[in-house]
Amino acid sequence: MASVSLIHVGNITSIAPGVTHHLHWNNAPAQRVWAVSVDAMVSLTIPPQIGTTTQLQVTAVEYREIFNGGSSFEKEIHFWIKNTGTVTANYAIHMSMVAE
Repeated sequence: MASVSLIHVGNITSIAPGVTHHLHWNNAPAQRVWAVSVDAMVSLTIPPQIGTTTQLQVTAVEYREIFNGGSSFEKEIHFWIKNTGTVTANYAIHMSMVAE
């Protein structure tokens, strides 16, 4: 029977408009289905105007296997998050994992 898990990857402060962050997870387990999500948060370092909206987009998710020689492989998940809005934002990253 399949199981679903949610992993809180971390919090990031300050991604400027138009900027893309690239993050990755080394030694990711194999035989899983991965999904990355992001919770956008208005940055309060400079008081925003009422109605300020943040917009973030997960632009890509890649699962890579890297051959290290012999019978050694490293598995990685790479993902990119872009601020598609007009104000600096903070965000929290989550990954969902489906395993059998």
